[in-house]
Amino acid sequence: MMTVHSLGDQALLVSFEQTISHPIHQQVIGLKTFLQQKHIAGVRYFIPAYCSLTIGFDPLTLSVEILTSHLSQFEIDSFKQHESIAKRHLQIPVCYEDAFAPDMQVVVEHSGLSPQKIIELHSSNTFTVFMLGFIPGFAYMGILPIAIRCPRKTSPRLRVPAGSVGLAGAQTGIYPAETPGGWQLIGRCPIPMFDPARDSPSLVEAGDKISFCPISAGEFEHKKRQLSQDTFDYGEIYG
Repeated sequence: MMTVHSLGDQALLVSFEQTISHPIHQQVIGLKTFLQQKHIAGVRYFIPAYCSLTIGFDPLTLSVEILTSHLSQFEIDSFKQHESIAKRHLQIPVCYEDAFAPDMQVVVEHSGLSPQKIIELHSSNTFTVFMLGFIPGFAYMGILPIAIRCPRKTSPRLRVPAGSVGLAGAQTGIYPAETPGGWQLIGRCPIPMFDPARDSPSLVEAGDKISFCPISAGEFEHKKRQLSQDTFDYGEIYG
């Protein structure tokens, strides 16, 4: 069931059931795809989240009534039609070695698992990018296996290195820039998650599927050199 709320005079918030789940998020992405394919004049942007979609529009071009009428066309059959749309599946390299995993022992103590088992569970599952937020390019991904879920830190770090891979509750994510943060850090990715110089600044977008691929510290440094020399092949990630 959808509910629609006004966000001022230039945006609408469409909400679904308030829970973090793949079926609910599929409805969010399905609605976004449905409206994008309508090519509605006056729609400026979409911001998908866990269980909602914000739609920004030009009130001089598009009325709330017309936009709402398009939303009313989004029914179960429409959703199922877009549910099968192919999603990108990205292979993200992560080095889980000690130098890049300052909180691995915290996760070991919380879960009772070995570092090897934590890495296996994190890298053998496929995650969904539910939304981008916090800072540009920060992707909230889930859903983590119950065995490696752990709480945020009670006192956030003042400086988390860019590329750090963290865990928080049922989510995992990669810090796109150095910033304060309270997630438990278990690895680091050498690929910038956000780069204004790229055609698409954010490496991932809501709806993408993500798999993490363990790499050694040597491979991490090799990819960093390739990136600095502009020889890195992004085809390794997008497949």
